[in-house]
Amino acid sequence: KILDRLSETSKNLLEAEDFAEPEVCIKDKRREIRELNENALHLEGQIDALKKRFSEAENTIDSVIKEFESLVNRKNELEEKQYRGINIEALEEKPQTENDSKIQELYQKLAKIKAKSYESKYTKELMKAKTELNVLAQKYKSYEAQAANLKVGKVCPTCRTVITEDNIGEIIAAFKKDVLAVREEGQLAREAVRKLEEMDRQSMAVFEKYKADDIKKVQSEIDSLKNADAQNSKISRGNLSEQEYKELSELKKQIEIYSAKVEAMCNTEKEMQTIEKLENQHTALFEQISGLQKIIAALQEYEAKRAEITLSKLKMNHAAIRLFEVVKSTGEIKDTFRFTYDGKDYRWISNSEKIKAGLEVSMLLQNLTGLCYPTYIDNAESITAGLDAMSNQVILAFAKRMPLTVQAKTGQQMKEAA
Repeated sequence: KILDRLSETSKNLLEAEDFAEPEVCIKDKRREIRELNENALHLEGQIDALKKRFSEAENTIDSVIKEFESLVNRKNELEEKQYRGINIEALEEKPQTENDSKIQELYQKLAKIKAKSYESKYTKELMKAKTELNVLAQKYKSYEAQAANLKVGKVCPTCRTVITEDNIGEIIAAFKKDVLAVREEGQLAREAVRKLEEMDRQSMAVFEKYKADDIKKVQSEIDSLKNADAQNSKISRGNLSEQEYKELSELKKQIEIYSAKVEAMCNTEKEMQTIEKLENQHTALFEQISGLQKIIAALQEYEAKRAEITLSKLKMNHAAIRLFEVVKSTGEIKDTFRFTYDGKDYRWISNSEKIKAGLEVSMLLQNLTGLCYPTYIDNAESITAGLDAMSNQVILAFAKRMPLTVQAKTGQQMKEAA
């Protein structure tokens, strides 16, 4: 029934759609549109960047070509000067190549010499002598501590004899003799260590001297070969000065760079094809968006017609039932059930309007059921009109203190009974 009331365009669009609830379908379509808009925005950025680069290339290509021609002319000028009046066959590169190889070998030899470190032949003897010295030092300190503890009543640490007034002098004398013997041994050991360290320093000095001589000798050979290469390089420069030769080398590098740049600038066909391809994709995205927007419009029309059919049997004079409302932030339609009176929300109308709205709903229920019920109206003093339309028994309750009155209405006559 709803589809039959839609426009032909909306009907054709929705017949191809599979939806149970239009609200859910609209939400999905809007999500698709957001994703498509994001993709379109990304494509726009790519297209703008390519067009900007293409425009910049068109604006600068003339100046780049002029600069390129200037570099080529200067290079040709230097090359023409370089070997003017010189027999090129006399320039042999072989010796220079051999020198390069020898220089590399010498550099490797130099690196090995520099990497050499002194290895002492006295290491083992020094370690042994220092160990003996440490043992004697510890022994001497132990004797000193024991000597301080030689007192009457104590036990001698060496002979384990109890010290008395009679033998203390003899024990101390013997103990001092042992201490002196250890000290003498320690002094001899210290002297041995000193001599070994001195011999080790002298050996290291000899090693460093020979190492320095070897480094100097190899470096001298390298310098000699480099001077020969420098002479060969001077010959290879021809008539050019050192500065002109460097300029020529730099010009050759710049010409390669400019050549590639000019070729890229002139080859615009590929970039134009890329831009065209991206623009077609961009157009296709907006066609998809437009199609989705048309479907959303058709679904909204469907919702409106559905509400119209749903409310057709609920039509009242001033009161109405609102079954759908629009979400302002998204434009979506959601289910609701609210009463209104003259378009105003029931919650915010006056007391008399609420009573009148209630009477209209009461009449609606009687019409829908085909039954006639008595109607009870509280605060009847709030209304002054609108009761004539009631076809059933009406019971009015007033706030004022009045005697109970019953009015019977027959045709246009009103009977009142107390």
